[in-house]
Amino acid sequence: MEQDASAERVCETREPNSGPAPAVLPVGLPTVPDDAAPDIGEALLTGYDGYSAVLGARFLYNFYRNTPVHSAGAYRFCFALEKGYTDEIPGFPSVRKKKGDPTYEDKKIDPVNKVTKSEWDNIGAQLLKKMQMPENIKPLVDLQNLRKLAEYLEIDPLSRDVLELIYVADTNMEFRMFFDMLTRGDKDRRGVAIARLLDRPKEHKECARALDLASPLFGYGLLYTDDTDPNVLPEIDGIVQNMAAEESSDPKEIVGKLLGKPTETDLTLKDFAHVGADLDFICKLVRNAVESGAKGINIYIGGPPGGGKTEMAKAIAQSLGYTLFAIGEDGEGYDPDEKVSRVRMGQLKRAQALLKGAKKSLILFDEMEDLLPKGDSSKKAEPENKVELNRLLEDNDVVTLWTGNDTDKFHEAVRQRFAFSVYIDYPPTLVRQKIWRRQCELKQYGLTDEQTLSLARAYAAPPRLIGKAIETAKLVGGGVPEIVRSLEASAKVVYGVREAITVDERVPDGFSARAVNAGGDIEPRTGALVQRALKGDSFALYATGEKGSGVGSYLRFLGERLSMNVVERSMADLCMPTQTATPEMRVNAAFAEAADMRQFLVVSDIEYLKPNPDSQAGWDGSLTDAFIRAAQRHKLPFAATSARERGLPDALDFVFTDTVGMQPFSAEQADAAYRRFFGRAAPEGLDALKGLIPGDFAEVAKLNGRYGADGLENGRIVELLERRLKGRGPGRSGMGFTAAIGRQAP
Repeated sequence: MEQDASAERVCETREPNSGPAPAVLPVGLPTVPDDAAPDIGEALLTGYDGYSAVLGARFLYNFYRNTPVHSAGAYRFCFALEKGYTDEIPGFPSVRKKKGDPTYEDKKIDPVNKVTKSEWDNIGAQLLKKMQMPENIKPLVDLQNLRKLAEYLEIDPLSRDVLELIYVADTNMEFRMFFDMLTRGDKDRRGVAIARLLDRPKEHKECARALDLASPLFGYGLLYTDDTDPNVLPEIDGIVQNMAAEESSDPKEIVGKLLGKPTETDLTLKDFAHVGADLDFICKLVRNAVESGAKGINIYIGGPPGGGKTEMAKAIAQSLGYTLFAIGEDGEGYDPDEKVSRVRMGQLKRAQALLKGAKKSLILFDEMEDLLPKGDSSKKAEPENKVELNRLLEDNDVVTLWTGNDTDKFHEAVRQRFAFSVYIDYPPTLVRQKIWRRQCELKQYGLTDEQTLSLARAYAAPPRLIGKAIETAKLVGGGVPEIVRSLEASAKVVYGVREAITVDERVPDGFSARAVNAGGDIEPRTGALVQRALKGDSFALYATGEKGSGVGSYLRFLGERLSMNVVERSMADLCMPTQTATPEMRVNAAFAEAADMRQFLVVSDIEYLKPNPDSQAGWDGSLTDAFIRAAQRHKLPFAATSARERGLPDALDFVFTDTVGMQPFSAEQADAAYRRFFGRAAPEGLDALKGLIPGDFAEVAKLNGRYGADGLENGRIVELLERRLKGRGPGRSGMGFTAAIGRQAP
């Protein structure tokens, strides 16, 4: 873009008679002892910083002495001076128009030879007076610390001068308005203007480059701007300014505060085994990138809120022996008037610059959605400064781990710049139990292992909510009921409904493998399945048993032992076509989604693979073929259930490596179930009821709970169990648990 006529004459020598020359023309002012710095609070209260005002006057005088009186630049200077510094220059303008109209008008092309020599000489004389530094005026502590920080970061002298000029613009609105008027609000003109203001008229190109996004001032995050910022000059980053305002004379302390404390976690990579091989791949990628010094390595970790994304990033760094800095995690130094996206981008760039060259250091940028415009929930939204973000993702020196809830909100151009991405589901139950234990330790609150397991099974809550609930219960002297009350109340406020964090299909409290009858001791065989899965040997389990026999509870328990979240899909639902998907497509999608999320898939009612689930024929349809192909491709453990079928056709039977069939309780198991569900010894007469299953006890226990602490009498409970038994019909015999030897999935 072409510059105006004043730019073309930037190196023009000023005429000797165009005004008085000062005795001294320094840009920066001498550093004074820290104890001489005035109180920032006083400056904020009065709205006047004398030192900054004098420094601004010196900048104005520099421009004045580097601009010929007859030039168009002199006219523009007078126009901006009249606009920005109204009534600040005695005797200026020398001639005032009536009705308050400006003497120097904003013209499309600034005229030459329109400023009189007497007017110009008066401006110079008045500015010369204003730029004299009284002995009692000292720089505020924030400017002193900014100077020290710039020197500590080894920023070049010209860029330091530019930083001081922007400091004046930030603390003196008249100066910022003057600059905007001087440059017509055009960022392409600011290099020339800054060069003259700094008394560096021949260095206008260098001054322009000092405000390039790739410059040290932006690289260290000392300055920030965005695509929507109307100001010609950027501003000093709010957090930097707040940190600099603290009474600290050591720039190392400021740098330490800007980076924040390294992260810590009590979790290990074993706690994220449900992520699978992707976790090992990320560790290898990070290690090799750090050791080789590769640039532009960014890893995205996505998942639902409270899913453990942040803790996994910490565990990755910890396992590698690296230091991880979480940028903006504590929110310290935030200016409420600044956009979150603007603040956080500045923090990230600053951390990248400060850690450049630091061995074994990583950066964590949590909640990537902060870079989107506030309140923007649309798909593929643009960040506040797309170009700046794209450039950072391509050129960052320090490996950065990003977390977010929905990367689809970002345009493909952003998503394509990640070296690797992974999506993790809510942490499995046993990992959630560790989180409960850890929060209890932090809050010094006692819960038993049984209590933490019960809470972990019931709630998929993030650590913050768990910690607050424990803290609240401790304050009121309560226990688990108070924790639950606080937790659900917080869920209502945070997510809109109390049920947002509850786990509907969960393992019942007190459940164990011995709580069901599979025709033998199922516990050691369950352990064998888990060990096979941990070694990477997948299994496919076919489980049968009537509704309420414990099939669902056992499979959830198995998923818990596998450290995998359980996803239950009914074939009765999958076999129904939708407007966009056939049943075959829906079956494939169920397996694919479970694989992507590393979930333990349970497909119930497998008999609905047939057109008529009550018929013995129809297994040879296309839906059965689709199920077989999807199951054979699946690399993770999964299970299928049926309440009706005992035998399967060979083609389908060979898919499953193991089978289990649930039978009615034995007499001993019925006695144990009575004690577990009703909290008392089994009465006489219970052994006469043959064919009871877990569902019978569960349903009667719900009714019993409505009768207060004492509940129903034993005789009434037995009567209700008998009615449940008769209503179901005679119990069916199960298949027992067998290892499908020789039937490994193809």
